[in-house]
Amino acid sequence: MPDTPMAVARCVLPVPGPPTSTTLCASSVKAVAASVLTSLRSTGETSKSKPAMSRCTGNRIWVMDRGIPTEESLAKMRAIGASYLVGTPKGRLTKLEQGFLEQPWARVREGVQVKRLATDEDVYVLAQSDARMDKERGMRRKRLRRYVDRLQALQSQALTRDQLLMKLGAAKHEAGRAARLVHLTIPKASIRTASLEFKLDRAKLRQVRRREGRTGGWEAHSRRSGLSDCKVFLT
Repeated sequence: MPDTPMAVARCVLPVPGPPTSTTLCASSVKAVAASVLTSLRSTGETSKSKPAMSRCTGNRIWVMDRGIPTEESLAKMRAIGASYLVGTPKGRLTKLEQGFLEQPWARVREGVQVKRLATDEDVYVLAQSDARMDKERGMRRKRLRRYVDRLQALQSQALTRDQLLMKLGAAKHEAGRAARLVHLTIPKASIRTASLEFKLDRAKLRQVRRREGRTGGWEAHSRRSGLSDCKVFLT
C-alpha cells in the first residue's frame, strides 16, 4: 500500500445525531490503517470476555473511505464483532457487478437510489445519483461526438501511417475515456488514410451507461442488525 499523504477527519458520530467532536489532522494511508489496528487490538486486550467486548464494540461504527482499511483490519473487525461502513474498491465492485444487476433499485431520497447485495460476510451497497448520471452522460456524449468528428476528418486526409498515428494519439488524449468506446482499424503500411475504419463498440457503451451516475460503493458489516445501523450514513 503506498504511503499517500492525506488529511484525515476523525469524528464521533452518535446514532442518530450530529457529530459530537471532530478533529482534522495530517496523516497517511499507512498511518490510518495502523491506527485502526491499534485501536482494535486495544479493544481486544481490554475486553477478555465476549460480553465485555460486545459492550466495547456494540455502539461504535467505523466509517472509512476506500483504500484506508486493509483486509487484515476488516477481518479483525469482523472477528470481534465490530460494525463498519467502508468504501468498496472499484475492482471489487466490478466483480460484484453481475450480482448487483439482479437486485432492484431502492429510492433513499429524491434523485438517489441504492442497491443492496448481501454476502456471507458483508452487505454491499451501490449508490446512484440522477444528477451525476445526467452530468456524466452529457460529458461522455460531447467527447464521443467530438472524437467521431475528428476521426471522420482524418479519413479525408492524405497521411502516412506515422502521421496518422500521431494525430490519432492526440485525438484519443482529447477524448479521454470516450475513446475506448470506438474500435479502430489502422492501416498496416504507409498508405492513404482512406483505409482507416472505425465503429462504435456497443457492448462497452452499454457497460458504461450502466455505470454512469454511480457515486460509489460501500460495504457494511454489523453484528447487531445488518445494514440498519449503518444506513443513516447513506441517507
